[in-house]
Amino acid sequence: SSVLPANDFYRYVNGKSIERQRALYPQQSFNYFDALQVQTDSLLFNWIKEVASNNEYPVGSDARKLNHFLSIALDTQRLASQNNRPIQNLKNKIQSITAKQQLQSYLIDDILTGASLFFDLEVRVDFKNAKKGIAVLFPNQLGLSKQQFLLQDNESRAYRLQYYQFLIQLLVADGQSIDIAEAMAATTLKIETALAKSRKVPSNEIEDVKVSIQDLSEIFEIIDWPNWLMQAGLKTDSIAIDDVNYFKACNELVQKLSIVELKQYAHTSLLRKAAPYLSKNFAEVHDKFYGSDTNKNMIRWQRAIAELN
Repeated sequence: SSVLPANDFYRYVNGKSIERQRALYPQQSFNYFDALQVQTDSLLFNWIKEVASNNEYPVGSDARKLNHFLSIALDTQRLASQNNRPIQNLKNKIQSITAKQQLQSYLIDDILTGASLFFDLEVRVDFKNAKKGIAVLFPNQLGLSKQQFLLQDNESRAYRLQYYQFLIQLLVADGQSIDIAEAMAATTLKIETALAKSRKVPSNEIEDVKVSIQDLSEIFEIIDWPNWLMQAGLKTDSIAIDDVNYFKACNELVQKLSIVELKQYAHTSLLRKAAPYLSKNFAEVHDKFYGSDTNKNMIRWQRAIAELN
């Protein structure tokens, strides 16, 4: 290494190894966990390709499903020709909303496709009974961190402006006019800032709170939770919530927002989260903004493996 040991001993010892790994995994931020992850993913990807290439597996088998999944995920020519069509049905569903009660129907498709407008859902091990699983609702993933939304230093202000411009680029690529794209991006920034404010502490410091479905209906009133859970394929009389305060604040926010604002946010949020899986023009805009985030700026096969994991 060209670094003097007195200046940076870690870099002096490990510099060449780090550069070799960066050549394999070209991200601005890097550590050895990243290197281990990419090596593991590469081994898994090669194994899946070998299994999926065998046409002797019967229709409906896991191997044939893997074959079909990879053929879709890695077919860049097909993706390029489709542009934004893979999310057109969801966009149409958003456009058809005329009352807040209709948000219920969209949120079923939203959670099942991973768009996660206001919240996400997963099944975790019930720590009180390891033989059982428990459904957990937790806050959605915003476009920026809570600190980036709320801090008033120059760097955070600049990052919010870049995020606003990034959303406009995505929306214009989606076919929106500049004026409409600017309005939709501004609405999204306003809503996500409000959602960020409701997150009082880091998510990993909050213990899940188990509530009855009746209690959940009082916390987040806009949704018919028994019906929503049934359509999501869950049969349960209780559910755990990660950050109850967030869901209470989210309920208040949804009550205050207009239908137009809700639809603008739903459309923009869907597009932002789908962008890395759409055609190259969307993926490049996404990766240009999130380029320093090793979890988001992945090449196509890495995204495919991440979805399998």
